[in-house]
Amino acid sequence: MDEQTWLKQMSLDPIFKTNSLLLKQLMHLVSPNNFEYYLIALEVRDFNAPSSSTIIKKTLIFPVNPERILIMEKKMSKVTKTYKGVVVNEIETFVPTPLNISGTFGRKAKILYGSGGRLGENYSIAGLDPATSIKTGYGVLKDLQALHKLSRLSNQNGKPYRTILYNLMFSSVYVVELGDLKVSMSQDKNMLWYYDLSMTVVSPVDGLEYNPWDVSKLMTYDAISQGMTKALDNAKTIANSYLYKIL
Repeated sequence: MDEQTWLKQMSLDPIFKTNSLLLKQLMHLVSPNNFEYYLIALEVRDFNAPSSSTIIKKTLIFPVNPERILIMEKKMSKVTKTYKGVVVNEIETFVPTPLNISGTFGRKAKILYGSGGRLGENYSIAGLDPATSIKTGYGVLKDLQALHKLSRLSNQNGKPYRTILYNLMFSSVYVVELGDLKVSMSQDKNMLWYYDLSMTVVSPVDGLEYNPWDVSKLMTYDAISQGMTKALDNAKTIANSYLYKIL
């Protein structure tokens, strides 16, 4: 492959990647139980906010999907022994279930589009949306830590914030209560921080002030983020190639 063809391929690669993601998004939106879309996001909301523009306090779209997701679907029933036999009473309402995600955000720099919030700190890139930021895996982990702390706070009227989990790879959107956040780094994986976040699924989002189009918005943000990150990686590869030739 000659240099001109290689450069053209590198420049078009992010466009092809974005178009492929948009097609997967469409398939998921049309039939979510047949086509999964690999996206995990957490969002802290104030459902008692005075205006719709202040409902979302912080959003984090995971730039790298967790290495492990553990979902435990619990069944609750009461079994009673009577004189004539055994009586089983099934609980038909929603049962809170534990959920755990763990993994790492890697070492490389990533462009996050749509992740942020009025209470979050973003280091904006000139010419892009104010919600756009560039972070390493460590920076994303600090964002997760900030969201974890924010989820425990309340608004000025004493009403607690609520946390929404978007687990589109399992076609589910839930209100969750965040539990312990464990952060670790080992000697054999130097400069690579791992997280382990436990939570409890409290209820589905039905009945809350929730717009289903928020899922589509997050998916679009994710596609843009991945496309821009791919373009950034390609630009670094091209720059390193020219540097190698000069040196």
